[in-house]
Amino acid sequence: MIPSSLTPSLGAVLGLSNVPGRWHPHLRRASASSSSALISGGTGPEGGLAPSDIKTIYGLSGVSLTGIGQTVALFELAGYAASDIAIYEAQFGLPTVPVTPVLVDGASNACGTGCDEVALDIEMVAALAPGVSRILVYIGPNANVATDQNVLDTYNKIATDNLAQVVSTSWGLNEQDSGLIFYQAESQIFFRMAAQGQSVYAAAGDCAAYDQLDISYNCVTTNGIRVDDPASQPYVTGVGGTSLSGSVQTPVETTWNELSSIQPSGTGGGVSVFSGIPSYQVGVAGTSSQQFRNVPDVALNADPQTSPYSVYVFGKWWFIGGTSAGAPLWAALTALINEQRAASGNASFGFANPSLYEIGTSTSFALNFNDVTSGDNGAYSAGSGYDNTTGWGSFKGGALIGSASHSSLFSFSTALTNVHAYPNPWDTRRTTSRRVTIANRSEEHTSEL
Repeated sequence: MIPSSLTPSLGAVLGLSNVPGRWHPHLRRASASSSSALISGGTGPEGGLAPSDIKTIYGLSGVSLTGIGQTVALFELAGYAASDIAIYEAQFGLPTVPVTPVLVDGASNACGTGCDEVALDIEMVAALAPGVSRILVYIGPNANVATDQNVLDTYNKIATDNLAQVVSTSWGLNEQDSGLIFYQAESQIFFRMAAQGQSVYAAAGDCAAYDQLDISYNCVTTNGIRVDDPASQPYVTGVGGTSLSGSVQTPVETTWNELSSIQPSGTGGGVSVFSGIPSYQVGVAGTSSQQFRNVPDVALNADPQTSPYSVYVFGKWWFIGGTSAGAPLWAALTALINEQRAASGNASFGFANPSLYEIGTSTSFALNFNDVTSGDNGAYSAGSGYDNTTGWGSFKGGALIGSASHSSLFSFSTALTNVHAYPNPWDTRRTTSRRVTIANRSEEHTSEL
């Protein structure tokens, strides 16, 4: 109990729950083997995608930027083996990227369950931004034992350290299981990151529009549609998933959907039940809601069957996909943007969404994004421009770097002003009550729009 006089200053009471093991990584892994279904031209082990292939597909082959002077932070709930990263870099002739573990709440840097997620994140950043000054791997307690407080502490450490210009997270949980109180507390941390000029990218989830796993990590499609936290946070850029077919030189990109497979999966996307619509989405054609936050914002290749990334972990090469790959690759692209901006005397790119949506609604949209117009995620369909399966689509790297380096359009002061144009979404104009079923109980949540 607290005095009523403290109510206006109280965000949440946290740390009382010791329920563990709810957060999970958003990746799909398979043992690397030749397959006729693979996109042709992949130069990684057994035909997976190598760094040079990613650059070819996404318009970065002629870009000389490497992320010099930039720091990327990764949120993790597992450790990694430095030897795995070294073998990946050696395989593709990449320089040794300085990687530093930052341990939170007594965590250890041990390569066990979840190590594949951490290796994927580090290797994807190194693939596109091998010249970064450092990658800071913030490691909270293992996902099997992590509590709400551990997760918040790890994100908060990234925010309060404020050492990284770019942040990536590929761990998440659907909003209903996350809970409104946790979601609000988490939002305060992401608001701080945005105000500090940090770009944050989060995987949108791998269970299509349903975003829920059972205890064996299989997608559950019978409990209704949901979106993933933190990808649905208004101060975070949610990254959805696409599939690539054809060849590396002439790829065809569609919405990632494997709901009909033995192990159903696909890109997360939909509408938040907790966050009111932020100003950058107001009036945007193609959004499924003009009351609540739409997810995702952007996308990138995530299909482990047709277009997997070659990743080295657990002492061998694997084919890995999932929206877990898209978030660190978007973070790596932002490191390149920041290098270019620094060379022009401009501040870092900062909170990305205001700028990305400004491009998306402009006449230069097609120059900067690959518009994904076909496919669905079980509840939402792709279409021209923005949609709730792949957002604005994937990046055309060189063009987007050029656009994002335009100081008048992408100044930090403008981005910061836009952040304050839509403060914490529970503090603004009007309220709408929505009933949300969480586990076996029903709660009435009031979303402030």
